[in-house]
Amino acid sequence: MLKILKKYLMPEVSDETTETVTQAQKIQIATCVLLLEMAHVDDEFSISEETTIREILRKELSIHEEDVDEIMGLAMQDSQQAVGLYEYTRFINRVLSLDERRTLIEYVWKVIYADGVLDQYEDYLVHKLANLLHVEHDDMIAAKIKMRPEGYKVR
Repeated sequence: MLKILKKYLMPEVSDETTETVTQAQKIQIATCVLLLEMAHVDDEFSISEETTIREILRKELSIHEEDVDEIMGLAMQDSQQAVGLYEYTRFINRVLSLDERRTLIEYVWKVIYADGVLDQYEDYLVHKLANLLHVEHDDMIAAKIKMRPEGYKVR
């Protein structure tokens, strides 16, 4: 499966494979990689962050419960082998509309808020992701405000 991921993320590299991954699966995996990167950026992967990612995969990306573990496992593996986020954001920019990328930034904020703490590394990464996804700063801030839980205290 990782060969397939590299093939769709970097189409200029071709290899012999008979496996196929649908466009929807590619988007799901790339999105999951970005969400996992956000969850791990502060060197803490809390249960609340994992639960939030699983909820996003099920409810927002329509992944069946039995497939969530596989998607997360593939995304974690691929994320560990990746050099950076560019290959994922480049793919997402090619296949998602601006509105869909704005929604993705909302998902990122949801993961950030999951553990109740917005730290400097998360703040840096969400700004970087918004930039790489060509989401305007105002839209990123609008997503931040929209996804902020009621009663959340800014520190």
